[in-house]
Amino acid sequence: MLRRGTPTQQYCGVIFVGHVMTLWRPVPLLTMLLVAGPVMAQPVPFAPPMAPRMTSETPEYCAHLGGEYARALRNHPQASAESRMLAEEGSKMCARGHLRAGIMRLRRALKMVRSGG
Repeated sequence: MLRRGTPTQQYCGVIFVGHVMTLWRPVPLLTMLLVAGPVMAQPVPFAPPMAPRMTSETPEYCAHLGGEYARALRNHPQASAESRMLAEEGSKMCARGHLRAGIMRLRRALKMVRSGG
């Protein structure tokens, strides 16, 4: 593989022939794991556990979104009439049993209020 008479330099299993780099011998997987293992095994700091979020289509989730909208509305009293209308429609739809459509409107209203709209 190597030609005689060319200058070579071995560095970490790689031989440089002129300006061309060729693999002299593969670094065994075990060696790589032994070197990288301790670095990868360091503990990762964990975020504090968050309260579980309700994401199912239930009347409780509708009520939860309605409460979130009310809290967001207190922080942003200048919310648009469109977001208020969406929240009102969403609450009515949830009350009538149209949970998916109601949740969709409540989420959109909440997003609008939080973004300043």
